[in-house]
Amino acid sequence: MIQIIRGNLPFSQTLSGTTSDTITHNLGYCPRVWVLDANRKLLTCDVSHASDFNSFTLEFAEAQNGTVYYR
Repeated sequence: MIQIIRGNLPFSQTLSGTTSDTITHNLGYCPRVWVLDANRKLLTCDVSHASDFNSFTLEFAEAQNGTVYYR
């Protein structure tokens, strides 16, 4: 039996037609970040972490819809 514990699941946020988005997570570290489109395909983007390690900014070449996951 597999037990799912919230601490093991990534946080997520939806993207809606954006080329840039800043996500404030207040985790105090640089999380791993990945972005999937509506078809669950991995999207490529630039990720810049803030110097205080509490947010990151995503930059896409074209406007994207999908979900950002981070842990």
